[in-house]
Amino acid sequence: MLGHTIARSCDQECNKPVGARIKGSIPKWLKGTLLRNGPGMKEIGGQRMGHLFDGLALIHQYEIDNGKVTFRSKFLRSEAYCRAMDAGRIVISELGTRAMPDPCKSFFKRYMTYFSPTKINDNAAVNIYPIGDKIYATTETPRLWEIDPKSLDSIKRLDMTDYVVMNTYSAHPHIERDGVIYNMGSNFVGKGSYKIIKTIPKSSSTGMMEVSVLSSIPIRHPLHPSYYHSFLTTEDYIIFIDQAFCISMETFVKNRLLGKPLATALCYKPEYKNHFVVIEKKTGQIIPGKYVSEPFVFFHTINAYQEDGHIICDICCFDDGQAWQDIFAEKMSDFMDKIQSGPFADTLFARGCRSKAKRFTIPLDIHDVIDESNSSLPGVFPASAFLVGKKIFLVPEVLTPENSSNCLMQVSVEDTLLRPYSSLNFHSPSDIAFVDMPQIHYVKCNGRKYRYFYGITRNKEYNMQLAKIDVSEKKAVKWEETDHYVSEPIFVPHPSATAEDDGVVLAAAISDKEENRGFLVILDGKSFKELARAEFTTPSTLTREFHGIFLGENNKPFTT
Repeated sequence: MLGHTIARSCDQECNKPVGARIKGSIPKWLKGTLLRNGPGMKEIGGQRMGHLFDGLALIHQYEIDNGKVTFRSKFLRSEAYCRAMDAGRIVISELGTRAMPDPCKSFFKRYMTYFSPTKINDNAAVNIYPIGDKIYATTETPRLWEIDPKSLDSIKRLDMTDYVVMNTYSAHPHIERDGVIYNMGSNFVGKGSYKIIKTIPKSSSTGMMEVSVLSSIPIRHPLHPSYYHSFLTTEDYIIFIDQAFCISMETFVKNRLLGKPLATALCYKPEYKNHFVVIEKKTGQIIPGKYVSEPFVFFHTINAYQEDGHIICDICCFDDGQAWQDIFAEKMSDFMDKIQSGPFADTLFARGCRSKAKRFTIPLDIHDVIDESNSSLPGVFPASAFLVGKKIFLVPEVLTPENSSNCLMQVSVEDTLLRPYSSLNFHSPSDIAFVDMPQIHYVKCNGRKYRYFYGITRNKEYNMQLAKIDVSEKKAVKWEETDHYVSEPIFVPHPSATAEDDGVVLAAAISDKEENRGFLVILDGKSFKELARAEFTTPSTLTREFHGIFLGENNKPFTT
């Protein structure tokens, strides 16, 4: 178990920058800082975290300048971190990990602490994004942490509940080209609501910002509000998917009283179906029409855009809630042991965790919706929408089908730059058993029609890969490195780019076999060939990351 990267825990920061050994050639124009965030410390005082998503936040930094790369890391000095270090134990429950009770407190005192606002976890171990010219580490609670992108120091905590009453706050906002931020939060008090929150950053000298609720969406099932990790935007609309993956409020309250983790309160209610809610950006009004699909579970959206009176929504979808049950740490480690002796496709886990990219097409005009006797939308959209009673039922197009003969040519190993370190093959998405952690050319394409996205994939043998997927042609190019865990790919556009894929893709990789070895790979955005890699041997353990951001010179993010 301890050998798997999923269970790897770091207890020592890499404070001093470590220089990398460069193989290949780093483009001269590529200068800046890649920041990555994830749960680095998974064991405290002999207690291990119980879920893949749990662990104290550890920020990784990759500095790129003049063809050289350095690495360093630092723990976020959150309240959760500081209290855990002082007590020598986990003191705030994580998603799938129960906090150890304070032996110095009576049951009554422990019971009363669960009604204190300080119980909101500030362990911001999920993502990093800018608000104005400041950079924040975030999680799914309303507590964010400002960090210094150079020193990695934790500067100040930002509590969004000072502006809006809410219990949760998405770690995946959408940032407009003018810097305006749209995000989602949930309020579970009373009947509850999902909130679309608009933030307009102000001057950094005052530290002020304008925060308002653009729209409130009623919760369909107040005892089972939907869980969401991300949402979609176009140039004129915001799209929230009210999915059948829910939070049982009864179990949630019991867990709070008993100190149990949130994860056991999450449940799958397929009878609820999935509902797509469309909100106008300008007015905050919810568009009339009940858009419904068969139930699926998702964490990450890819992109959305408007075309010919329709909204096209691309999402990484799991068929059901089984994947959630399978990513508890014990189950994950057991699975990793089992697949060493058998093919990935033959396991129950494989069938549960298979995520596909799917496209849903939402007609904005009711007259474009056809009755259920027809098979497709008017025009050229392969996805379908049917009028069933008073509901518009959406049937998706699968962008990564499991079976297809639509294969492209194979590219020989001589076509790759760094033999034998990488392999480059053109595939149909049929070779992809899993795809998630999608990234696009955000500045150019977010909310607009696009052609490519980059993501983490696994084939039917569970080998981890990176892929560039062409959603127009339904074809993919993949890069693979055996015996390594590879992070979410980040696309960095060329300074003078005009084409959507003109730039490079950055991804961090850590060795499955050596805890202090890893590398940063740099791939060409067009060909997906490996241009260079920066190899590290660090004094501390390298751990998995979730999400991150690339900051150009002067710490300017490539999101606006």
